[in-house]
Formats: sequence, structure tokens, C-alpha cells
Amino acid sequence: MRYDTREEAGSIASDLLFVIIDILFGGFVTMVLWGWFISPTFNVHGLGLTQSIGLNIFISLFTARSNPGDDQFSRRVIFFLTLLVALGLGWIVHLFM
Repeated sequence: MRYDTREEAGSIASDLLFVIIDILFGGFVTMVLWGWFISPTFNVHGLGLTQSIGLNIFISLFTARSNPGDDQFSRRVIFFLTLLVALGLGWIVHLFM
């Protein structure tokens, strides 16, 4: 049995890249939506990117679900589309404020 270490290393690198992009984009969306809705409504300070990432990590401790049967690529696409839809809907609602 022979393993292709180059292919495995590429897979690990792409997984790591997607995880970093997931974290950064999720933090960005949280930061923007927080600034649009939570800050003005409750008169609290806005969040920075690192605070938003930390908030996402904290919330995911209680809400994360695992679907081992699903394709990893399709889960990533659904995650990004969900963030884009949330940001788009938030932007539309923000226009009416």
C-alpha cells in the first residue's frame, strides 16, 4: 500500500485555508451585522474583527452540529452562502433604518 504524501499535504493545506477563510469571513459578517443592528439598538460599542471572531467561537460551542455523512465541500459552500444571504438581508433591512 502506497500513500501519496503530496496529495495529503495539499488536502491538509486546502482544509486549513478554508478554515481560516471561514473564521475571517464569519467574523466580518458578525462585525458588520453587530454594527448595523445591535450597537444602535442597545447603545453598545461596535465589535472589532477579533472580538467578532471570538464571539463566533463562543457561540459555536453551544450551537455547533456535526453532519459526518455530508460532503465537506458542500458544507463549506452552504456555510458561505448562508453568510452571504445573512449579510445581504441585513444590508436590505439596514437600508430601511
